Amino acid sequence: TDSSKTIPNFLQKIASFKAVDLRIRQELPGEMRMQMVTVDCRELNETLRSHAATCTSILLEHVAQMNLERNERLCKSFDTIVTAVAKKPTNTTELVDIEQQLEQFRGSTLKAWTFGSNA
Repeated sequence: TDSSKTIPNFLQKIASFKAVDLRIRQELPGEMRMQMVTVDCRELNETLRSHAATCTSILLEHVAQMNLERNERLCKSFDTIVTAVAKKPTNTTELVDIEQQLEQFRGSTLKAWTFGSNA
């Protein structure tokens, strides 16, 4: 997967949009006085803040969707391992297969899901 499409990267981008919004509110003037005219910047500032809020909302929705999809895949993985473990082995080969599936689940699948991988 694209390493820039991780949840921490999205959250970092969201924080940057919130910082832009804060800077607009705190640092940009509502009016700019020049020699002959005064420019009202409030509408422009609100538009900029609105766009930052829209970008933040889009990213948050994407992160939420990523989490939902990740949780669905995790549930399917759990269902698969539960089905495999619940099956009563009829011979040692089946028992070994079940143990291998369980070890694979513990060793790679579960770790990948619990430590934030986007697998």
